[in-house]
Amino acid sequence: MKRIIFVFLPGLVLAQQFCQLLKPTGSDQGTDGSGLRPKISGDQIIVGENVTYKCPGVKMGERDGKTSYIGSCIQDQGIAVMEYEFKFPWPICVCPESVGCSGSSVMKAATSTRYSYEIEAGDNPGMNLSLSLPPGTKVWEVVITWDIFTHNDNIVVSTRTKGIRIERTDFQGQQHRISPFETTESLVGDDGQLFIDVGFGFRNGTIRADSQKWHYPCVERMECEMAQPVDTTDRYLSMLFLAIGVSGIIITCACICGTITWCLQYEQQNEDRPMTAFYNQKIRPDSGLTPLDIETTRY
Repeated sequence: MKRIIFVFLPGLVLAQQFCQLLKPTGSDQGTDGSGLRPKISGDQIIVGENVTYKCPGVKMGERDGKTSYIGSCIQDQGIAVMEYEFKFPWPICVCPESVGCSGSSVMKAATSTRYSYEIEAGDNPGMNLSLSLPPGTKVWEVVITWDIFTHNDNIVVSTRTKGIRIERTDFQGQQHRISPFETTESLVGDDGQLFIDVGFGFRNGTIRADSQKWHYPCVERMECEMAQPVDTTDRYLSMLFLAIGVSGIIITCACICGTITWCLQYEQQNEDRPMTAFYNQKIRPDSGLTPLDIETTRY
């Protein structure tokens, strides 16, 4: 009996040295409500090892604001068990509430993600962008870098704010530029505030029917620039003088061409008619003119 225990006990101990990693329900299909994922490809780790669970992109846990959590495989009373830094239920990964501008000390910005749960019923998921600029500012732009590839993930980024345009600057849709359509008038209010509605259109039917917070694009970086509109008075005057100069050249060329044409036509007419009044006259034999005189008289 002792030999049997000696043979099978090591096998039992070895079987307990591995911990099975847990994942949110629906994570394989991308329909879970958490978004938290282990940063290893396997499903097991051995006793004494740790694994990092991380939110996608720049997202963070809604409860505590952490972007990652540690899971440890420990041995408890001879049994390998997982111990997690977080408490269940699973943390929900969300976007940071506010992201400021980089690259500008004058222009300020703040963001807040607008989550919707009834997209099919007409809700408008997206992001609220608030800009603070000097009143009267006409020329400005905001370049947003997202933490996901919006085009690859079938998300259309647009705006419903009048006078504002959004352009995708790369093929994968990680970056968009926001700027005014026209620079002749300022969209900034007297209080220096400008509010922009950025919309997210989820083309994936499954996500659109049941979107989760971690599905949303988050602002990874936001670059803000502003400038005063270029004074076009000098440019218009230069264009006017240029037009006058070109017109003068065209008129001069037309006059020269007309003069040349008239001269050519006049010369042609003179070649077709008699050069002297004696052209058709008959020379009498007794006129006393020599042949040279006759030839000169005719022409």
